[in-house]
This record gives sequence, C-alpha cells and structure tokens, in this order.
Amino acid sequence: MPKRFQSVEARKLIQVSLKTNDLREARLLTGKMRADLHSEWEGRLNGSASPAAYPPDHLDMTLEATEAAYSRIRPKLENLAKQQELDNQQAYDAYLRKLRNTRDDFLRAKACKPLSVWSDLADRRISKNNWILPQGSEGYDTFVDMIAEAAIEAFNIEIARREGQFAAEPSSLVVKAGLKAKDDTAKDGETILDLFDRYAAQRLAEGRKREDGITQDRKVIDSFAKFVGPRKSIKGLTPADIRDWRDTLAALPPTYQKAKAYEGLSMRQAAAKAKAIGAKTISPVTVNKHLSTLSPFLGWCVTNAYADRNPCDGLFFGIVKGKNPRPPFSKGQLEKIFASSLFTGFLREGQEHKPGIQRADDWRYWIPIVCLFTGARVGEIAQLRIEDIQLDDGIPFLLIRHDESTGQRTKSGASRVCPIHSELKRIGFLSFVERQRSRANGKATCQLFPELEPNERGHIGAKPSRFWRDYLKRIGVKSGNDGLGAHSFRHTMADALRTAGYLDDEIEVALGHNQKTVTAGYGRVRQGTVKRINTMLEAITHSYISFSK
Repeated sequence: MPKRFQSVEARKLIQVSLKTNDLREARLLTGKMRADLHSEWEGRLNGSASPAAYPPDHLDMTLEATEAAYSRIRPKLENLAKQQELDNQQAYDAYLRKLRNTRDDFLRAKACKPLSVWSDLADRRISKNNWILPQGSEGYDTFVDMIAEAAIEAFNIEIARREGQFAAEPSSLVVKAGLKAKDDTAKDGETILDLFDRYAAQRLAEGRKREDGITQDRKVIDSFAKFVGPRKSIKGLTPADIRDWRDTLAALPPTYQKAKAYEGLSMRQAAAKAKAIGAKTISPVTVNKHLSTLSPFLGWCVTNAYADRNPCDGLFFGIVKGKNPRPPFSKGQLEKIFASSLFTGFLREGQEHKPGIQRADDWRYWIPIVCLFTGARVGEIAQLRIEDIQLDDGIPFLLIRHDESTGQRTKSGASRVCPIHSELKRIGFLSFVERQRSRANGKATCQLFPELEPNERGHIGAKPSRFWRDYLKRIGVKSGNDGLGAHSFRHTMADALRTAGYLDDEIEVALGHNQKTVTAGYGRVRQGTVKRINTMLEAITHSYISFSK
C-alpha cells in the first residue's frame, strides 16, 4: 500500500487473482486495477469517495423505477403462485381476486396519494445513485409515480398470464422503456472498455498487436464509448449508433481536441460548431481508419459471444481503391531535392531550406539519402544502432532489426538485410558511421542518430518524417496533401527496380514486405541474401543527381 493512501485504506497489502497465466494480459489488467484503486483512494483523500452527485435524466429514472419495482415484484409474484395450493378452480379464482384487489388498491393510491412504500423505495434508489432529487420537487414526484406505475404493471402481467395470456408483454411506457434501457446497459465487467481490455490482452498475447498500436486503438474506442454512453451494452449497439458516430466524426475538424476553440466540447457539440463556422473537416479516409479500429474489436465481440452481429458492416465510406497515397519522386523532384540547401549548405538551424555555408552531418542529411538508396522506411533507418552496420563477404549492409528488447521494430515483424549501395559508400556514409562510433567511444550499441528519440507513441521516425514533409514544402517540392514525404523514397525504389527488370515478387524481398506464400513459411532462412539484394540495388543509379559532401 503506498504511504500516501494509508490514511484512507486499512489494508496494508492487496492480493487479487487476475485469473490469467498470460504475462501480457496480467500487466494490462494490473495497470487498469492500479489506476482504478488510485482513483478511488484519491477520492477518499479529497473527501469525495463516492461519485459526484448529479440530477438524473428521464432515462435514468425510467431504468431505476423498472429495476426497483417491476423487475423485483415479477419474480416475487411467480414464487407466490408456486407456494399457493392452486389445485382447484376455487383456489385459483381466489388467488386471482387477491391479485386484482391489490392491483386496484395500487391504482387508487397512485391516483390519490402515493403509498409510503413507493416513496421509501424512491429514497433508497436516490441515495444509492447519489442523485440530486430533493423531496417535493417535480422530478421526485415523477420518479415516485414511475415506481408506482412499474409496480402496477408487474401485477397486470401476472394477472394476464394467469388468465391464459401467456405471451402478455408490458404495455406501460415506463416499463417498456426501462426494460429496453436495461438491455442496452452493459453488465458489470462487460462495458465497451472492459471488453476492449480483454480484446487488447488477447491480441497482445497472440502477437497481432503491439503496445503502441493498442494505445492508439484505445483512444478511438474510448471516444466511441463516450459518444454512445460508457454503460452502453455491446449487444445493444445498432448500425444507427455506428452511423451517427461516423457522421459526427466526418463533421469534425482535424485535431479538434487540441484546438482551444473546441475545448470542453463533446463530439456532437464540436461537430455542430465546426459546421456553423464552416471549418475544414477530416477526410473520409480518416473516418474509415477509425472504423477500421472499431470494426475488428466488434467482430471479436461477436466471435466471443458478447454480441450477435457487427454493426459496422456496410458502413465504411466507399472510397475508390487503387490510388497511390504515397507517390514516388520524379527525376526532376529528386534533382531539386538534392540540389537544395540542406545538401549544399544552409543558413542556420531551423532555416535548412535557405542557402548558407552551414553543413549538416546528422540525421537531417543522411536519412533521406539512405532511404533513397535502400528503399527502407524512415523509421527503420532512424532506429539504427552503430552495431547494425555490418559486413558479409566483403559487402557492407544494414541490419534492419526487429527486436522488441531493444525497441527496434519493422512493419513485417522480422529483421532483414539491406546492402549499402556503392554510391552511399562514395558519398561517405561509412565514414559517417565511423565518426559516430568514435563519438560513442566505440560503444556499438549506441544509436547511429543519437539526437532522435521516440515520440509519445514510441515512434522514433516521427521527428524525421515531420521534418522532411515540412522541408519538401519549403523548397517547393510538396504541395498540400499530395502524399509526398519520406515514404516516397520507398515507392521510388520500387519503380526503379521494376525499370531495372525485376518482378514484384523479387522487389518485395528487397523492400522487406511479408511474403504470403506457402514456400515462405518453410525453413528459417529469410529470403534475400546480402549478395542477391546487393546485385539488385546496384542496378539502380541516380546519375542525374549530383551529391556533394
């Protein structure tokens, strides 16, 4: 028990079985439990251990009235009938008369002055839920009246069924709405976020998701849960709920949560404000990305019997497939890029796009050039360590490493080799590696680009990616949302290899794409030796570009 909370928690040690032998799932559950406990203890310290009091809305009162009266009385009446000796018509008629008389007494009491039992029940429910609903107020009288109506309906249904109407269903608006609300309310431990925690734990255990991916997914699911209601039952979700969330998303401005103009507003309020002022909204592609997070989770809920169907089906925006969102650079664009000031001399830090005499010898200079000659992803180059520059049969190569223990990752989840092009050697990349080794006092496990750090999502390539997009705009190569960026070097390499005569199944090996063939699953040696890929890359030349270093 943390010392901070020992004054409000008598237990010195809390031991709980998480009912799992999976370490990843246990960590996830432990983190959530710890957060919940700390929140509870903070509340006690601040004198607010119970939830903040609030005035109930009409649906709150409807649900509580149905639960307090109808749902409690119905099973009691059924048990009462079982206890009676109703073995002849006379006894049966007497039982029915008793039910009718009680029901009629309730009706008279409801029309005149509510019975004290209903007021007492209302008081207990108000206290339990910490509602602001003072006696004598209009809301209080409405709640007591709802309880009375729900109690009377319990008798109506029992009488109807004893009279032979076995399929009798409630006709009371209060009870009908209350039962629907109950069906739409999640059971304890089965809220949207509760189930997402189980989904996340399973995906982590299966290796189908990474921690940073789960973190981003949770933001989407949390936003959805707030939109439909945190207690909304997964089984009660309808396509209309998904449609409303999707359309509200589509009306929101990009990054509206960070804009002061929308601070404190709900999604619906922010969307309404954006529409009123004619603000730019997020793209259908982005909306579909949110749906692509929600839909697999709801599909998992169906598979695991928490829901009967996936309400996302058919609600994705119909975006035309086949567009290339990351186009390759043209020859003219490459010439302009590498003749620009970052590579020939710039003014000062933060003004790399303006000509000057300052020269860079860090990630700003080397990452785009390495991406050009390897086709590797910017994050894969940004995460390199000095020890990842290796030699095989006289050929220097980069080990594009996937190793969770060092925090290095590839999209495919597998390490691969990438030979260092002869032009990269000529420009001086290997000399740069040696300079970095010297600066690190020979410690090979140090980062090749030590200035780079992972962002809040754990992505070390975020900073160079953002820098490069901004730089391309400043030198007039990139315009708006044309898709050009660091990833365009990868597409440039793919086209260059095709032009050199290689087929796509060979190119995917050089670029490190997953090979989804039967043969790819055989053996342990990964496709593409250093020598083979080196031959492919050396077929690529950029003689029209002048590199000066």
